[in-house]
Amino acid sequence: MLAPSDRKQRFPTLALDQVIFELGKWSDQEKPLVNFAPGQSSFNVWKALGEEPPPIPIERVLRYGDLSGSLKLRELISQELSNRSGVTIDPSQVCITNGGTEAIMLALQLLMRTGDALLTSQTCYPGYRHLHHFFGASRFSIPLRKDFVVDLNAIKQLNTDKGRVLLVNSPCNPFGTVMTSEELFALSELQIPIIFDEVYQPLGLGRVPVASALRFTDRHFVVGSFAKSLAVPGLRLGFLVSPPHFANEIVNIKALVSVSSSNAGQHVLEHLLMHWKELENLHREYLQSHHDLFIDVCSGLGLVLMRKPEAGLFATLKLPADMGLDSSSVALALAEQHGIGVVPSTDFQEEGPAFLRLNFSVPREQIEPGLVRLKSALQTMA
Repeated sequence: MLAPSDRKQRFPTLALDQVIFELGKWSDQEKPLVNFAPGQSSFNVWKALGEEPPPIPIERVLRYGDLSGSLKLRELISQELSNRSGVTIDPSQVCITNGGTEAIMLALQLLMRTGDALLTSQTCYPGYRHLHHFFGASRFSIPLRKDFVVDLNAIKQLNTDKGRVLLVNSPCNPFGTVMTSEELFALSELQIPIIFDEVYQPLGLGRVPVASALRFTDRHFVVGSFAKSLAVPGLRLGFLVSPPHFANEIVNIKALVSVSSSNAGQHVLEHLLMHWKELENLHREYLQSHHDLFIDVCSGLGLVLMRKPEAGLFATLKLPADMGLDSSSVALALAEQHGIGVVPSTDFQEEGPAFLRLNFSVPREQIEPGLVRLKSALQTMA
């Protein structure tokens, strides 16, 4: 057996986790923490609803839930998604999961085999970069276009004989870029199974709704997460929409992996989804307001963004090429010396331009003073 020092880590510690650890030690009372690092919105869904969470019946705590999730919840989801997509999505196609991550893992456990390759964009959500290790597979990175959208032409030129699986994140984390309906259709026509990760799809920052791949769930998989759309990450609930011919097998995998998702959490979510569209609209308005302020303050301070996000919670701040420090070192220094939390680009890519991911959905009163402090801190490192 190899000693720990002889074994290469397949699942390395994220720089984000190191940043959070350092922020936990911050004790300067004159400079309170400024944390742009979290992957969640500060939107308070219960304040927006104007009521407290419903009481949870004791039986929802004392027993497991149904394997695929409560029928009431799946019916609410299937009805709303059918209305949005214009195609019929049956409740049997919906599996309630422990957040979007489990939904992705269930689909991968169905689709991937040893020796396959998982295709992801070159710069992507950190978890994507290591998922292939669970399956004895490899990962192949698809380059991004200049607009930070995955290059469709590069995908079309690939040899797909090895049973590859494509994992697509639109809107994407970290850049907030979105794929058009035409681009999603072009992907759906490829002879390759696709998992469309759409956890940020309901959170568009413009007037035009963000395109969705839900109309392709006769052939492909779509992932959603209420942790993002309704800002309730503590419930740990998302969903996977599967093609009809895979729905039963997904539930069988779910039974082996986690038995069921939180029965108590599903009870709370059933109540929230009675106001689903209203709450998503309020969340979007909240994010749009925060985004506009964030952009204006960055512009006034001369903080340069990689691009203006079109959806989601994040903006990416460009680091000068001549700064002399990698983004991970910058992020750790900001946490240790200045009490500022950001996520470095090293978590998202092996190579590429250095940037810091900042969450603009933090409480509104923290945006301007936080960015002013960040600007000052970066000047001391230049």
